[in-house]
Amino acid sequence: MCRYDLAMEIRANCKINVGLHILDERPDGYHNIETIMYPIVDFYDTIQVEKSVDFSLVQTGIVADCEVEKNLVVKCFRLFQQHFPNITNVTIDLHKIIPFGAGLGGGSSDAVAMAKALNQLFDLQLTNEQLQELVLPLGADCPFFVKNQPALCEGVGEKMTLVEPILATKYIALIKPDVAISTKEAYAKVPNKNRPLPAWKLENINDFHNDFEDFACERFPILQQIKQDLLQQGAFYAAMSGSGSCMYGLFNSKPTIKNAYIFTL
Repeated sequence: MCRYDLAMEIRANCKINVGLHILDERPDGYHNIETIMYPIVDFYDTIQVEKSVDFSLVQTGIVADCEVEKNLVVKCFRLFQQHFPNITNVTIDLHKIIPFGAGLGGGSSDAVAMAKALNQLFDLQLTNEQLQELVLPLGADCPFFVKNQPALCEGVGEKMTLVEPILATKYIALIKPDVAISTKEAYAKVPNKNRPLPAWKLENINDFHNDFEDFACERFPILQQIKQDLLQQGAFYAAMSGSGSCMYGLFNSKPTIKNAYIFTL
């Protein structure tokens, strides 16, 4: 395969949801929500994008069990090709560490990393606001990863207001059990609450609740057990991220927990 010399490498980190309230169903079938999204910058996939005569996707680490064209990084590339005819073929090397079906936004983050790589590689000169608008069709979490800062997210997740990084210097332990939760089913099972989130303050954090969590823990009791284990090991807050199935605990000091991903926020 013939390649050019120029390449971009970008980290695609994940996020957690601190609280997630489902408000009402929209005419388009989606739901309005309120949630705090908080980035975990040290837990990331790596994407390298290089101009090439031929198009290809090379996957290492956790490999997506789907057709190449259904991978979100490829969908992002095709979307940008439609908008910008000067974009030529590329080779994409995706090294994936963030687990699938976790509620951590790994796929959305990969797509946004791809968008940022294309923006630089082909000198598109797109602003953050333009990138947010372009990536929204790829997933409701995608606009968040453009700025990648703690934010109150509303609408379907695309309306963002930056908030204080009150969890900075805290530790997080992530545990992803071997269970899968359908986001579509979760929305169908959880009633609309139509209530606002508490004020975003550290002393209020235990008032933040994920509306998906009760349904998920009833369906998979292992999730409730993981949450209780995290609290018993010193977490000052524990919850499920997104529609699951990753559970996380927040700690004031670095914990030692078997089978957990542990990072500083």
